[in-house]
Amino acid sequence: MKIEEAVMEKNFVLEKDDPYGFSLKFMDTASEMGQVFERRNEYMTDGPEHRSTLEFDIVSMMDEFSRIQVSVLMQSVQKRLSVNITGSFDVNMEEKGFMSSVLSEFYLKNLYPAVRKISVENLKRLDAHIEESMTA
Repeated sequence: MKIEEAVMEKNFVLEKDDPYGFSLKFMDTASEMGQVFERRNEYMTDGPEHRSTLEFDIVSMMDEFSRIQVSVLMQSVQKRLSVNITGSFDVNMEEKGFMSSVLSEFYLKNLYPAVRKISVENLKRLDAHIEESMTA
């Protein structure tokens, strides 16, 4: 059984004197929210134009089967920084054999609603923290 649910999506466009430095600081701060997995980190200069791309995921495990994942993409050209943030709640259970299917059914009926509610609340707190970080 696999369930993926996108819970939040945010887009920001900011003017920063050092957008790459801001992006790195944001990723460092994000490590307080969960485990950070860096996917792409590029800094390019071509004459007077500076570009950067920083892409990473923040993952927080809720239990053995479910997790919260926030995917962040930060791209800049000169001092203009574009930020795209997507938060999702994922459940992944292997269903091999009778006992696994019984566990999956029990989890889905009894535990999933509570875990989902807690996950959505955690994502709302993360969203408030992200919003505060972006406007600071």
